[in-house]
Amino acid sequence: MTNLFRDNRSATVRISWWVACVLLLGVTVGAAILRLYQLGQPLWTDELHTAWIASGPLSEVAWRAEMGNQSPLFYYAAWLVARMAGMSEVSMRMMSVASGVALVPVAWWLVSRWTGRPWAGLLAAALVAIDFDFLFYAQEARPYACVQIVAALHVAVFWRLLSRPTVALRLAWVLGAALLFYLHYTAALVVVAELVAYGIVRCVPRFAPAYRLRDASIDVAIVAALMLPAIGHLAAIFARRDNWVAFVDTALPTSLRNMTGVYLSLCRMGSVYVLLPAALVFAGLVVRRLVARPSKQASTPCVVAECQDRDVRACVHAWVLVLCWMIVPAVIAWLATYTDVARLFMLRYLIGSALASVVVAGMCCAMFRSRVAHIAAIVIVLAAALYTGEAARQLLAEGRIQSERYDDWRGAVAYVNDAGDRLPVLVAAGLIESDELRQPHDERLRKYCLFPVLSIYRLDRNAGETAPLPWTSPGRLSEASQNLVVEYGGAWVMIRGAPDYVREAVADLLASLGETERSVRVAEPHQFGTITVLRVDVTD
Repeated sequence: MTNLFRDNRSATVRISWWVACVLLLGVTVGAAILRLYQLGQPLWTDELHTAWIASGPLSEVAWRAEMGNQSPLFYYAAWLVARMAGMSEVSMRMMSVASGVALVPVAWWLVSRWTGRPWAGLLAAALVAIDFDFLFYAQEARPYACVQIVAALHVAVFWRLLSRPTVALRLAWVLGAALLFYLHYTAALVVVAELVAYGIVRCVPRFAPAYRLRDASIDVAIVAALMLPAIGHLAAIFARRDNWVAFVDTALPTSLRNMTGVYLSLCRMGSVYVLLPAALVFAGLVVRRLVARPSKQASTPCVVAECQDRDVRACVHAWVLVLCWMIVPAVIAWLATYTDVARLFMLRYLIGSALASVVVAGMCCAMFRSRVAHIAAIVIVLAAALYTGEAARQLLAEGRIQSERYDDWRGAVAYVNDAGDRLPVLVAAGLIESDELRQPHDERLRKYCLFPVLSIYRLDRNAGETAPLPWTSPGRLSEASQNLVVEYGGAWVMIRGAPDYVREAVADLLASLGETERSVRVAEPHQFGTITVLRVDVTD
């Protein structure tokens, strides 16, 4: 493994690498245990979209994914997993678990490769293993964990490409960029960050990359051509961008507060991963300056100063690249949100950059030349991450790493199925696209708005005995829904939302059914996370 900082390869150094590798194995096993723990929790609404896609025929994977504003690539893989391992919570989440576990050694390799310090890499691996956000997405049946590991490998390829632009590396970068884009469209922000980093290092002749501008332009043009088939779907998503108004705020104070608290390092413990290690390095510089002897060697507190010219160039490339990887996607997403071009300022849309802050933490701790200071910085950062981490607080408060998922559709569907009647079921799944139900629509939209109860958790009703409700004012029933309830003398109603939203929906429901001039009675509701299930009886 290349050592960018040219440590002497003594027996002690070799032993240090071997010990770090053994500890890495332990950290990886621990990360796997954490990610497999509670894996059988009920799938929540967004995960059930994956299950609905995977449960259908192969010919319907593309349009089902596109209905949820997703690229179909990940869902073809989910469909294959479902055919091989069956439909279950574990099988639907297995790709994310595998990606989340693999991200631990990848983080170690990336930091160790860039710094030549295996213990700094071990810090990055440990942070990935215990961080709440990494845990959360590694246990979800969605593409975000896969995006994380592909983005990390893609950045590593680009770093190598800057100094050694071989045909194989260029091909890997082009295909990796297309893979990122088709895993999730917003992951293309990682590619933009890489290009910004390329532009920065080209501006300084001393650090100019070997990757020529002409070759880079050709590769970018090929990537753009590979993205062209998705233009139609992206245009359709852009036309529906107003649907995100309820989820992403464009107000400047709110956006700045979110950026300071979350997106500084693109994860919940950003201040620990970026600000604390940077403060430790600054403190080390100050202390070194105060106590060092007046000699040239003593005035260089960081191992970076020991690099030869070629290695300095690689070090600079690594730092510029990781900082752009961390900052550029967040800035672009915030600007797009603030100008209301596209509301992208959400963590899951920036998940491809989440690992960057962890890499920054490892690279900062690697800057200490002294072994004692190096290990002390690692211990401080890791202790701060454990102390401030949400996973640790959750463990102390509830005795488990993750809380139950918000939406217990499994319990809600089982409750209705076990009731033993054949009343129709009205489903308000809280999907922003469901407001289109008030307009003329096709059967695809109806199926999409019912996907939480049509896949792994399936209502034992015929197609005509289930009806989706819109997101806005779901209790204001259409004439068809009113007739369905009156015909059967009642219905089950499943509403996903906060208590105030449910109360308003029930009031509108009573008013709508009251228009039929019949007596309406609502039974005591039952709660399954954020899912409220209630029975409505209608009599003459």
